[in-house]
Amino acid sequence: MSWSIFRAQYKQSFQDEFKSKKTAKTIADSYDLCVRTGLSGIGTAPPTPLVKGNKDLLEKMLNLSFLSFGLFKFSKALDIGLKLYWMGAKTASGATIIIPGITSAFVDREGETNKNVDEFIEQLIKSFKTHMKTITGATTSAPPLVFSGYKVLDNDKDNDTFIDEVEKELGTDPEDRFDYPGSNVDMEIYLEQMFEKDFRTYLEEQNITTTSEIHAAIDGRAFRQGAFYGNIDKSPFSERKFKNDKEWDAFFAGMGFEYQQELNRS
Repeated sequence: MSWSIFRAQYKQSFQDEFKSKKTAKTIADSYDLCVRTGLSGIGTAPPTPLVKGNKDLLEKMLNLSFLSFGLFKFSKALDIGLKLYWMGAKTASGATIIIPGITSAFVDREGETNKNVDEFIEQLIKSFKTHMKTITGATTSAPPLVFSGYKVLDNDKDNDTFIDEVEKELGTDPEDRFDYPGSNVDMEIYLEQMFEKDFRTYLEEQNITTTSEIHAAIDGRAFRQGAFYGNIDKSPFSERKFKNDKEWDAFFAGMGFEYQQELNRS
């Protein structure tokens, strides 16, 4: 997953109700989802995602600007809201955010001159990225393990869980959702490089071993991610063209694994 979550959900909210409480909530909720698919930055602390941010406080600050029709500058609301979101939050490795960022460098005048909603979205994402570069976290261990910065990936055009650079190496199309690596790829090495150990163990436990079954399980994960994060992949089951029941079973197994991941994150 990537900033595509934010793009999709904000555009939907914009179409439904411009600059309303719903828009502020959508920005906060979508930002939170993106953050929880990212990783902490460079340092001695292991790179892990944030467990939970203070998204309600981010939403409240954005509402101050939206509902005042700009009297309370959006740039100020965003800076304060992002700091409140990160303040005291923890990563999955146990690190606590000790510097919740400095600024998003959002320029109000630029926002006012954006030609369309897409330009405003990209300005927001640029500001999110700028702010994330100024975040610092540390563990309470002795000596403390620290990290600087935080990153949400934005390089998976077709949202099939494989970043574009990896797809090019595998010879697949970065913009084709169903173009998976072929039989020429060593699936054992491929899985080891691309997926967490828990998922590889899960596939073994479910006796999902063939290339086509593994592809189906990966597709199930991506499908469930789309249902959870919104507007990414809502195509019906009937559009899946699996060859046999084993592949369908693998697809649903992948969905089940991702569902359990969602429960663990919540």
